[in-house]
Amino acid sequence: LSFLSLMYKNNHFLGLNWGMKCLSTLLLAFLLLGSCTSEDKTIPAGLLSKDKMSSILSDIHVVESAVSSKELPRDTSVFLYRTLEKQIFAKHGVSKKDFLSSYKWYASNLGEYKDLYKSVVDSLSLRSSVKQ
Repeated sequence: LSFLSLMYKNNHFLGLNWGMKCLSTLLLAFLLLGSCTSEDKTIPAGLLSKDKMSSILSDIHVVESAVSSKELPRDTSVFLYRTLEKQIFAKHGVSKKDFLSSYKWYASNLGEYKDLYKSVVDSLSLRSSVKQ
């Protein structure tokens, strides 16, 4: 772990920029977390579609990256992130409770979760290529 933190401090992690470092770390953490759960194929009522979840998660990752790239005090960063997160949920017409419930289901179903995050990565890559 200290090796990774040293690489981050020296702004070198496989030659990736800061945003990609954050995204790759998040994806690795999610995949590891998802692999530790048992699959529940029972689809709950109110489950958000994979497309809607992908769109929300893409927006969330963009906001996370933007907020964490600013050199703000922690409490300010948390406040800013939570404010922007509320705007994302309002934009998509979803409550945080419904999002978290759906996220928990996808995370407990590894195949669905991998498909979801493949879509998220594709969406973020497309956004990145359009900006450049």
